[in-house]
Amino acid sequence: MPFLTFICGVLTFYAGQYFPVVTWLCLSGLIIVIALSIVSSHKRKGGRTIFSQWGVGKCLWLKVAPAPDTSRHFLSLVFLFFFFGVFYAYLRYQPALEPAMCADAIQLPLLVEGTLVSIPRKTQHGFKQAIRIKTIHIPPDTPTFDGTLIRDPINVFYTGPPLRPGTKISAPMTLRLSTPTINPGSYIFEPRINATIKDAEAINVQSTSPPSIMDGLLFFEDIRYTMTQAMQDTFDDSTGGFLRSITIGDMSALTEATNEDFRRTGLSHLLSISGTHFGMLFTLVFFVIRALLHRLPPRQLLKMTCYVTPSEVAATCALPVIVLYLLVSGLSVPALRSFIMIDVFLIGLLLGLRGQWINTIMFAAFIVELVEPTAIFSISFQLSFGAVFFIGLAVHRPTSKQLDTVDTTAYPPPSGLLQRLVVTLKESLLVSVAASAGTMPIVVYYFHSCSVVTVLANLIVVPYTGFIIMPLVLLSSVVFALFGRFVLVDVINWATARILDIIGGMAAIPFASINVPAFAPVFPALIYLSLFLLYRIRDKRVAWVPMLLVTLLFAGSYLYTGKGEMRIAFIDVGHGDGAVVETPGGHVVVIDTGRTGREVEDYLRYRGKDEVEAIVLSHSDNDHCGGFFRLLDKFKVHCVFDNGQLHYDYNGALDVRHLNRGDVFTIDGVSFTALHPCGATYTAAAGNEASLVLKVRGRYASVVFTGDVQRQGEEDLLAVGRALKADVLKVSHHGSGNATSAEFLHLVAPELAVISVGRGKNYGLPHRSVIARLQGTRLYRTDSDGTVLLRETAKGLRVDTYANYTLKKANSLNDELHNIKFLFAVY
Repeated sequence: MPFLTFICGVLTFYAGQYFPVVTWLCLSGLIIVIALSIVSSHKRKGGRTIFSQWGVGKCLWLKVAPAPDTSRHFLSLVFLFFFFGVFYAYLRYQPALEPAMCADAIQLPLLVEGTLVSIPRKTQHGFKQAIRIKTIHIPPDTPTFDGTLIRDPINVFYTGPPLRPGTKISAPMTLRLSTPTINPGSYIFEPRINATIKDAEAINVQSTSPPSIMDGLLFFEDIRYTMTQAMQDTFDDSTGGFLRSITIGDMSALTEATNEDFRRTGLSHLLSISGTHFGMLFTLVFFVIRALLHRLPPRQLLKMTCYVTPSEVAATCALPVIVLYLLVSGLSVPALRSFIMIDVFLIGLLLGLRGQWINTIMFAAFIVELVEPTAIFSISFQLSFGAVFFIGLAVHRPTSKQLDTVDTTAYPPPSGLLQRLVVTLKESLLVSVAASAGTMPIVVYYFHSCSVVTVLANLIVVPYTGFIIMPLVLLSSVVFALFGRFVLVDVINWATARILDIIGGMAAIPFASINVPAFAPVFPALIYLSLFLLYRIRDKRVAWVPMLLVTLLFAGSYLYTGKGEMRIAFIDVGHGDGAVVETPGGHVVVIDTGRTGREVEDYLRYRGKDEVEAIVLSHSDNDHCGGFFRLLDKFKVHCVFDNGQLHYDYNGALDVRHLNRGDVFTIDGVSFTALHPCGATYTAAAGNEASLVLKVRGRYASVVFTGDVQRQGEEDLLAVGRALKADVLKVSHHGSGNATSAEFLHLVAPELAVISVGRGKNYGLPHRSVIARLQGTRLYRTDSDGTVLLRETAKGLRVDTYANYTLKKANSLNDELHNIKFLFAVY
């Protein structure tokens, strides 16, 4: 209980920043109830508190003692841990970096000296590596800045070749503030300062001596680097990425196809070292050592059991193996949490606390929160502890009298090999179902998909990986560390290729993964609350009522939001263009993909889409069509429209159609009319001027998409006259000064305009002159507003920006009301 109240204290501190009034009302009410309980403890029930009278302790699996003194001491301890959690979260709190805070440091030409402290990870344009900064040399006549903004170590990006951990370098670097895109479904992270080395030849390597054991964690990073290079050269390309991910925690070599197969089968947790890996490794080492101990001569075994049991010896011997695996895996946050969980379990085993599984989970969460108070908000924390909790419920099957221990007499051990195999299979299936079902609301809420084959996939792949592939590759890695070469390479390649084939086969099953549209944040909480009541209420006719109500609310929310309206979302893709048009019939047309396609993919997942009716590419610039092949691999795409000047290096079948002025295609009553280019007027060398300009018209509104068309193209567009008239203008070329002329604007006459532009100093865009010409027009920008969503209604266009949808620090009652509305809303 104290550990749980500490976590509640941490949550209270962060909740108070977004819901201050609600938080204080809840705390005040709780304090009043507890105070009344203590005051009336002698008058009401012979010393029992109101909590005991109401059975709250029993409901929460807490043992509340009836003695008044004990109750007071217990409540005092609870209060102490709660306020310690609030105070500790306050001490560890670091406000997020804001662009204004870093304005003096960004884009400065700095000479930085430091030591590389991580393995290099492959990126799209080179490598990323963490550097611990020693000195920053600021050129003369350069404004100074607050050095505490650089939260050491920081990531440095360079073009290569990769450098060894422990290498001391000095190089001219440019600092930049990395911020997440403001899109529904996209990965959210705290803004952080990164560094970029634009000229790799300018890197001055000061020292390349390998780290020694005295260098601590840097020594193990060097081992990881050596293993990474050796595994890259030794194992097949198809299997090496997976082996590196489960051995040393390096996921940079995984292909998009492999990631997609694991996502569709619900096995993504295997790609990131977490509780599954530590649990499998501990189980293997534990049972092997215990089996060897049981083979000792009876006399020695009897003498040993006078002091320790074979299980305690096996657990003690397994601990160094787990520690070594943690160090080699890179000490990632999920790996550290999982290690803490296993470590706490070992301590409990050594102390004879085998049945205290709930206390073990709470204590492990307490330790993790001490290390990083914000960990509870991470997806990996919620999934790890949620899976362990539901597995504990399923395996321990607590009774009403003893909810924290296992009644071993109720489940006598099976006799006979066949019975043991059946029981093992049943319990394995139970564990897989419990973990999958228990974490499904979290998985569906964050990832917007539900794998139908996840139980079967986990039942086959997890044991195979844990008890065949991991022992083989770890044994081979130990031999490599000792003698400089891997062994059993062909066996490992074959075994890994077979399981990847099985995963690929499962992923290829139709409807193996079902995309689920986003739902309100309050629903996961309601689902878990209804499950708790279903589990605790004895009268099942009453227990099913909350679950039924939540199901009806869940279904009703989809019926309410599915109104059959045209929706157009201008996605925040950074410096680039990407938009998604949804027709009243639910079909999807993507107009440009952005540089990577990831943001468009995330939005389509958020909307629960798995098919794209058409992709329209305005021209060949990478910031408009760079994500095309990603979307092609992730979704079923029916056809592609372009300006006739793109070439596709793709092995699959593509239905490509070229559009010229006057061409029209219609989907569900929404028309897409090409206004530019006109015939063979433009060649491929024309570039931006040949951009495909498209007018999208729904029932009540129209939008003109201009690509990157500039002055010459706009002059040609003037010939179409009134056909340019539209309610919304997607401003050309990210607000460039040589586009969006006054004559062009006069013909379009938009009520509102959208500029798709990146954050920071992106080539001075949007240009001041364009902003001036758009005076009087409602203007939205993806760099500040995030995704801009237009909904077509009979009363006109409804505009919602994602920046106004997300949670924000509550500085007023209106802010708090906005945050409360967020809990019940879907973008």
